[in-house]
Amino acid sequence: MIRLWPVIHVRDVATTVQNARVAQACGAWGVFLIHMAGDDALLDPMAQKVREACSGLLVGLNYLSLDAETALGRALAQGHDATWTDRPGVHSNGVEPGALAMSQQLQTHPDHTLFALVAFKYQPFEPDPGDAAATAWSLGFVPTTSGIA
Repeated sequence: MIRLWPVIHVRDVATTVQNARVAQACGAWGVFLIHMAGDDALLDPMAQKVREACSGLLVGLNYLSLDAETALGRALAQGHDATWTDRPGVHSNGVEPGALAMSQQLQTHPDHTLFALVAFKYQPFEPDPGDAAATAWSLGFVPTTSGIA
């Protein structure tokens, strides 16, 4: 089963809800909300608006201004379905302590999905993307990559 999660760049309520409706009508499993200027305070209330307008559509958030652990904690506290984090602390050469803590958090929230970027553009070079992805998967994360560009 394909589980497509389009990313919606938040501007205003009307545009965000319209984009979520289009994604849902096209069969998206969920949507991610992001504010590219890092105004993360807009995201939680916007997620609520999307939920009200698009019953059954899962909503995830990418808090650009927060570190991975804080972002996951906030998303869990707000009852969001998923978190996207750019720096989960997973690399082919090891796992940072924060990644282990997030893995433990997810064990108590099995319905929440953490999309963890590995070998992603704008990150330091990853010498073994496959190993980094396998490590992320073993922690309960969904490894997400763009490659180098």
